[in-house]
Amino acid sequence: MAPPVRSKPAARPAPAAKPPQRGLPPVRIRYYRQMKKSRVYNFVASWDSEFQYRGPEQKVSVRLLCGGAQVVPAEVSLDPNDPKDQAFFHVTPLAKGWLRGEKMEVIVNGKKVQEIQLQSKVVSHRWTWLFFFLIFLAPWFVLSVVKTETMNMNLRQDADKAIAKQMPETPDFVKESVPAVHDALVSFRGIVADAAEHIHLLSWTHPLAFYTGVTFFVLMLVSLFLHRDKRRRVTGKPLFLPRPPAAKDEEDEE
Repeated sequence: MAPPVRSKPAARPAPAAKPPQRGLPPVRIRYYRQMKKSRVYNFVASWDSEFQYRGPEQKVSVRLLCGGAQVVPAEVSLDPNDPKDQAFFHVTPLAKGWLRGEKMEVIVNGKKVQEIQLQSKVVSHRWTWLFFFLIFLAPWFVLSVVKTETMNMNLRQDADKAIAKQMPETPDFVKESVPAVHDALVSFRGIVADAAEHIHLLSWTHPLAFYTGVTFFVLMLVSLFLHRDKRRRVTGKPLFLPRPPAAKDEEDEE
């Protein structure tokens, strides 16, 4: 018996060509969320790598606006047919705080088609430097002022007298009309004297100078971390362009 003849499988149809894409890929921006004053930072605008443009040639440019900062250049062109094309902006903050009206404008064929809002803040290391100097000044103050050579048993009375000399007397009309205010000021003076006595005694029983230096060292590290330069990425939406009039007429004829 002759073996059965196997028929060849039918050839798979070639995949249909994808129609040209009418829209442009979204713009991705890499910028600094937090910056320092008078330093130069690079803001980079590029096409999203997940999309690729296939269509007629378009003239695309991006414009960066930052109130309170100098931007060079003001506008850069982007080639939609090159997915690796990038636009670089050099931003120099001139004022502290939040930059006003910060945004990236996408311009296609001379018309603005999209705005991408950005948020950048200009900070400084002022608190970081303050905590750095207090690392050395605060322990010296504790050793030379708070902690004396001999323990003074009359510190409570001496502190109360010293505070009384530095503070002005309560006016007579306040004592007569609002005596509660005068009593509160006197009690507050006693609270400050008690706190001074407690800190003085604590400096003799614990390494208060060491703890003070470590505390300001930790605060310096926290401030350094919070005020560091921060980067961020923002991706806009795909840019859908209107069909040219010639293409509409061809579809109507069909």
